Amino acid sequence: PLFRSGGYAVNYWAFDPKKLPAGFQAGSQAVGSSPTSPCKTVQLTFPKAFSARPTLLATVRKSQNSDEPFVTSAIGVTMQGASFNVCSADTKNWTAALNLDWVAVDSSQDMGKPGIV
Repeated sequence: PLFRSGGYAVNYWAFDPKKLPAGFQAGSQAVGSSPTSPCKTVQLTFPKAFSARPTLLATVRKSQNSDEPFVTSAIGVTMQGASFNVCSADTKNWTAALNLDWVAVDSSQDMGKPGIV
């Protein structure tokens, strides 16, 4: 979060996957668990290839209650898809089933301005 006078601010974009603007694609990719390693590589294929490499936003979502923090980073983005590392921020193996939620935007599209709460 961003600190501001009087509290914290959170930048966000909210998307309804059924009402995406032209040039946007979104989805959720199953990550599963990683019982033998603190990191796992995940491959994502876009439903429809972009005409140029898109701008990509992604986050890890846990499917069950857990205090364990997770992080993700894109390690390769192409017009057809992307590769991500999904890791336990505590550098532990994990058995929780995870999902990678993502939004890809045609790089020529205006993404608008984030809301702040």
